[in-house]
Amino acid sequence: MAKRLETLTLGGVGKPVRIRLLGDGGELKFDYRDQQLSVFLPATRRTRLVDVVEVRLD
Repeated sequence: MAKRLETLTLGGVGKPVRIRLLGDGGELKFDYRDQQLSVFLPATRRTRLVDVVEVRLD
């Protein structure tokens, strides 16, 4: 099964100030509209373990 882009969606949240993947410490792209946050985790950054995303809100 091929890896693909995963999207994490959180509703009813404040504006994010920082979003990063803890496994490599790198920033992740995201979209924020109407208190809904969508975080994009590309397949190339995923591992065989559980991927942990840090979301810091304003």
